[in-house]
Amino acid sequence: MAGNFMAVFGLITLLTLSLLVVFFIQGLLVRRAAFQVVRIFRENQSLCSQWPKRVEELGLQSLGFIDRMFKPRDYKPYALQALISAGTVRVRDDGRVCLLEDKEA
Repeated sequence: MAGNFMAVFGLITLLTLSLLVVFFIQGLLVRRAAFQVVRIFRENQSLCSQWPKRVEELGLQSLGFIDRMFKPRDYKPYALQALISAGTVRVRDDGRVCLLEDKEA
């Protein structure tokens, strides 16, 4: 009886740790993508004091369903949404986005 309990407890612990590792790695990938997004903004000079650009012009749009099936996951659209939520990237009324100079990451 105690052997069964230990086996189930070990399995649950293993699954929990696996899930935590997956979330940790995903967070690291989104963080790396955020630095790449900031670099893309700077390379394209899409600063708010200069020329804001559309997400499509910067290459940060989400992939379509079919493209997502056959290409590796791109975390840049998720990182862009996180930067918008954090206030580092501003979305203008016409849909163009720009990097705020005073809140750069």
